[in-house]
Amino acid sequence: MAAGLFLVVVLSLFSLFAANVELAGGLENIDPNNQDVLKAATFAVNSFNQQSKKDYEYKLVKVVSAKYQIVAGVIYTLNVEIGKTDCKKGTTNDIQSCSLMQDSHLAQTLFCTFRVLEVPWEHVENLLSFSCMAH
Repeated sequence: MAAGLFLVVVLSLFSLFAANVELAGGLENIDPNNQDVLKAATFAVNSFNQQSKKDYEYKLVKVVSAKYQIVAGVIYTLNVEIGKTDCKKGTTNDIQSCSLMQDSHLAQTLFCTFRVLEVPWEHVENLLSFSCMAH
C-alpha cells in the first residue's frame, strides 16, 4: 500500500515537472525585439544580400514576428521587413550606415521569411531558407 502511494506521489510530481519543461522540437513564439532574434535577422539580411543579384544592399527595417525551435541548436523563423538602401553592393562593410532609398521610384520594401540555424557552441550560423516578396 505504501509503495502504491509513493508511486502516485512520484508520478504526480513528474507530471507537474514535465508540464513545465519545454520539449525539444516544438515551435515557440519569441519577442521580435529579443537580442538573439535581432542578431539572427541581421545575419539573414546579410546572407540575403550576398546571395541576391540585386544592385543595392538591403537592410533590416523591422522584425514583424519570430519563432524558434530547439534542435541541435536553434532554428529561428523570422518574418521581417527589409528595405533597399542607397548603398550599391560591395561599396560598404557597414550596411547600417546606409540610408533607406527615399526616391519613390527606387525605394523598395520586401517582406521576407527567413529560417536561420544557430549552433552557438560550434560558432555556426546558416541561412536555411528564405522567400521574399514586394511589400
